[in-house]
Amino acid sequence: MRKLDYMKLLLLELDRRGWSHEEKMALLTFIEGIMHIKDKDAWDEWDEELEKRKDEGEMYVSLIERKGIKKGIEQGIEQEKSEMIREMLASGELEEKILRYARITRDELDKIRKDMKPTIN
Repeated sequence: MRKLDYMKLLLLELDRRGWSHEEKMALLTFIEGIMHIKDKDAWDEWDEELEKRKDEGEMYVSLIERKGIKKGIEQGIEQEKSEMIREMLASGELEEKILRYARITRDELDKIRKDMKPTIN
């Protein structure tokens, strides 16, 4: 039996035992971290199995997906923060107020100011 066949059996057994999504996700994250599958077809098969489970409503998010989601969220937060700072600068807010509330350094503020496009009134 191949490693991925064991993984499928494991998922079925965890389902049978009533493991929660979070419990299964934690275990699978650990297992993904220690599995050393060199066969590309095996990884493709594993991805297909996880996609099938997602489609069936048994959501599982892999380690790579979680990292991507986290990075996307962090980038979105930074973009929103930069936009807020640009709006504060454009409305004439005091630099000290911007630095205090946005929790950024003067260098970061200078960079945002430099990157701002000139506005035409």
